Amino acid sequence: MHRIETEAKFLVREAAVHQAVGRMRRLGRFQVVERSRQRQRNTYLDTADQALRRSREVLKLRQVGRFNEVTFKREIRFRRGVSSRIEITSAISKARVPAFLNKNGRLSIKPVQWARKTAGGRSLSPVFTLLTDRRKRILEWDRHRIELDLDRVTFHRPGGGRFSFLEVELENLTASPQLFHQALSALKRRFGKGLRPSRIPKAEFGFRRLQRENKVSRT
Repeated sequence: MHRIETEAKFLVREAAVHQAVGRMRRLGRFQVVERSRQRQRNTYLDTADQALRRSREVLKLRQVGRFNEVTFKREIRFRRGVSSRIEITSAISKARVPAFLNKNGRLSIKPVQWARKTAGGRSLSPVFTLLTDRRKRILEWDRHRIELDLDRVTFHRPGGGRFSFLEVELENLTASPQLFHQALSALKRRFGKGLRPSRIPKAEFGFRRLQRENKVSRT
């Protein structure tokens, strides 16, 4: 699947605010019509010199239960607190996961092909994993849909430390840009300083944590 992802991100310091966002039933004109929860395991790949990171690109394997999906993302625009990214995804079977992780991402699928345009001949290898406990809300008004995600993200690397952070994402599914920005404004008004706008993707937090750990290990 190839699409443009449009979303706004917020960092949340207080768990009480995160929980309050999750209890919402309405957001402006929109009403919650679906609720679900996912426990995701997201493994990020890059070259040894972090070519994808430097190009604001991501290649990851997402595992939710028995479902496995490879995703490539590239930011193409950031305006008024909203990021737009190319997103290309391919589902893969559980049997193909080891090949993806252990053979330098050399699978003939669209997300890998896009990542290789940046990586060139350099190997793509797993760097770290982020475990995401996601509470998802689908909101709707007159066939216009948006998605509200409440994430608790935990950094994990074998032999390394752990750290967690809270995040809220508002994504436009089928709403007009005007209605999406109205919902975004309503979210900001309702929670004010409890939500801190962020342009930083989850992967970047992982890379920064990795850098800290590497500095500590060298001292």
